[in-house]
Amino acid sequence: MGFPACCEHLTIWVAFTSRVYAQRLDAGRKRNRPCLGILFVARGVHDKVPIMKSTTSIFLAAILVSASGAALPPVSLADEKAAAMRFGRMKAMSCAACHGMDGEGIERDGREVAPAYDTSDILRGEPENLALIILKGIKKESEHYATDMRGMEQIYDDRTLAAVMTWVRNRWGGHDDLVTAEQVAAWREEFSGRPGPIALGEIEP
Repeated sequence: MGFPACCEHLTIWVAFTSRVYAQRLDAGRKRNRPCLGILFVARGVHDKVPIMKSTTSIFLAAILVSASGAALPPVSLADEKAAAMRFGRMKAMSCAACHGMDGEGIERDGREVAPAYDTSDILRGEPENLALIILKGIKKESEHYATDMRGMEQIYDDRTLAAVMTWVRNRWGGHDDLVTAEQVAAWREEFSGRPGPIALGEIEP
């Protein structure tokens, strides 16, 4: 890959991660992250640009692009969704202990620990219902299931939950859309007063 192509990939990543950083600032979640987005770039550009393998090269490249004043390309919805899918796939590994590595579900002693994703009406339904059960969990309502599903509202921040939801809904739920951190923040606030876990009968179709 030539140097111009490297720069193009790098500027795309700087544009995207700068947008994420700006969203974090708006949400009041700044935690001493560098304003140039260098740490975000270092996490993503290593795989995108093979020629830049050292941390030092990535660090210097991010500074050069930021200091050059060059116009950064806009981030398309497709690019934003693709980034969310990659991040969501990684973070959804925490769900695999119950749902299986490939979302096929897990049974133990003749009872389901968690159902398969591709048979889930929740995944095929409205995103706020999925957000509700991930945040609050689901009650064990019969002996068909081995246990409750625990809520993840203390585990996932808004960006992470949005990415996980984007991944599982698009991969197994038949959707082609992007769940945003702003949507998750609104649902989190809406459901904040509801105790968990949730009974399936409480979920609106």
